[in-house]
Amino acid sequence: MDCIETNDILTCVSSYGTPILSCKSGFRLNNFTCDAIDLCIEQNPCNIEANCTSFNGTYSCQCRSGFQYNLENDECEDIQECSKPVCEENSDCIELAGSYECECQTGFE
Repeated sequence: MDCIETNDILTCVSSYGTPILSCKSGFRLNNFTCDAIDLCIEQNPCNIEANCTSFNGTYSCQCRSGFQYNLENDECEDIQECSKPVCEENSDCIELAGSYECECQTGFE
């Protein structure tokens, strides 16, 4: 049996008349084709505060809203919104995971 038609994902090497099929990294052999592996499901490579998108045997991580990527420790960190004046006068800024809220000071509505 000879090798079948191959492409940039599927390779075939004939060994003693027997075709040996293999797929490039990020793909899995399924009969005579290569199916993309959903790395987001199988490896869960992203930080807990990031959304994972899988495509063509690879993946991309995008920090959720309210978080930003920190290159030094390779993770998404909460944006400290309260470090800037975001609340109105006579209110206090309360940091929340991925967000913040403004709370009126005692005696104010």
